[in-house]
Amino acid sequence: MKKGQAVSSILVFIMIILFAILLFIYSNQSQNIFTGKAVSGLNCTSDWQCTDWSVCIERIQIRSCVDFNTCKDNSTRPPENQSCITCTPNWECTIWQPEQCPKEGIQTKNCADLNNCGIITGKPAETKSCTYEPYANWLFILIVIIIILMILANITLIIKQLKKLNPQNIKKSNIQTNIQPKKLSGFHPQK
Repeated sequence: MKKGQAVSSILVFIMIILFAILLFIYSNQSQNIFTGKAVSGLNCTSDWQCTDWSVCIERIQIRSCVDFNTCKDNSTRPPENQSCITCTPNWECTIWQPEQCPKEGIQTKNCADLNNCGIITGKPAETKSCTYEPYANWLFILIVIIIILMILANITLIIKQLKKLNPQNIKKSNIQTNIQPKKLSGFHPQK
């Protein structure tokens, strides 16, 4: 055998060994080298992993399932579609807390689905940004103080007016207005 033929034979032999190794790795009669789990025959245990169920469309939900052990045994495959009833959430929320915007500028509320659909479709926002108004409370207090002062000023004016009309002044004015000179018969003042 010539040197070139010997190298060629060795290369063909190496290729056959590599092909046999590949067949061994991917055959149903071997262990999965990457996971160490049995993947064929009676020793194979399926490891099904499924996506979440899709939203309910025309009363059907779907998902995809894959056996990560590639046992090729579909008898244990989980269902990949199911019937469903369309559920419409009925959201009920608390009022924004705190009622006045805080310094942080964030208000929150809690929302719950009274129908317990298990989805968040149409769920109202539970946080919102707001503008902190530090003088809003002071403005209210100032207005209340002004109103109280105006009421007190009116009461003071009424009291002053009543003091001017005290009972002694009322009696004096009545006496002065009721006194009229009497006409005496036969008496004539001298001229």
